[in-house]
Amino acid sequence: MTDNLKGNIPPPQVPLMVNNRIHEAWWRFFTGLFDRTGGTQGEGLVGPPGPANVLSIGSVTSGDAPAVSIHGTSPSQVLDFVLETGPQGPPGPDSNVTPAVPVTPGASPYVYTAASRGVVFISGGGISMLEFSRNSGVTWYPTGTFYGCFFLATGDQLRMTYVSAPNVVFATN
Repeated sequence: MTDNLKGNIPPPQVPLMVNNRIHEAWWRFFTGLFDRTGGTQGEGLVGPPGPANVLSIGSVTSGDAPAVSIHGTSPSQVLDFVLETGPQGPPGPDSNVTPAVPVTPGASPYVYTAASRGVVFISGGGISMLEFSRNSGVTWYPTGTFYGCFFLATGDQLRMTYVSAPNVVFATN
């Protein structure tokens, strides 16, 4: 037997449990549900106790309107829930992280220009000179090292002179 049990389903933002207790809105919903599915029938007539009903949760899906379906017969029944999809939440803390991008150096000397603020990682290869410029290559400054990470602003440049191409990776900041 299947009965559609609609209405009074708490909205998606209401948690089932609060401080290890069932939330009041869910308590009212489940109490009403049990009254409709397992209450006594007739004017105060009470029969002998039956077996304890065992309710289990079947499927929980999203849909346009909330609904609950109960399947099976007592003492073993299954509840299927359809819950409204709530509004999109705010982005998480890592939602704006862009992946690091490998850079393939061209012929030596190769000039890398940062398209945005970030970090360039240089490793491997055979670099003989690594220079930095903040004025579109008018003035070049030796970095004092050939490998490592270099923090660049938009438009900053690194000029790499090498015998064999290094591994270069750029990560935005």
